[in-house]
Amino acid sequence: MNKTKEIDLNIRQFKLMNGEEIVALVHSKDDHVIAVERPCKVHSNVLGGYQLLPWFSFSSQKMFTIERKHIIYHVEIDNDVKGAYVKASTLATEPVRPDIKTDEEMLADYEDYLDDIREDTSSKKILH
Repeated sequence: MNKTKEIDLNIRQFKLMNGEEIVALVHSKDDHVIAVERPCKVHSNVLGGYQLLPWFSFSSQKMFTIERKHIIYHVEIDNDVKGAYVKASTLATEPVRPDIKTDEEMLADYEDYLDDIREDTSSKKILH
């Protein structure tokens, strides 16, 4: 997407009542809800910078509605940030599917891990 088209997009930063901050393309709005497309969560990193991460990273859904009563404030983002948002929001086209395990499988994996540590510790004692 070229810079001129990005500048024309209504991309806004939202501060929500639950403390979350998201950046999203506003699709439509009425008196009660704002429909947004490809929302990204604003995440501060340890270096003092920010990252834009998918708001619902395990879903392929792209459209969401936010009730206005859950929005503290929203503003249009600066033009230089719009390009970063467009890039971040279009990179993840397929949702991440986690490797979901049962409690029993997780417990078995943890027991195997502990056995490996015990074996490693025992072999080091023999060598010394």
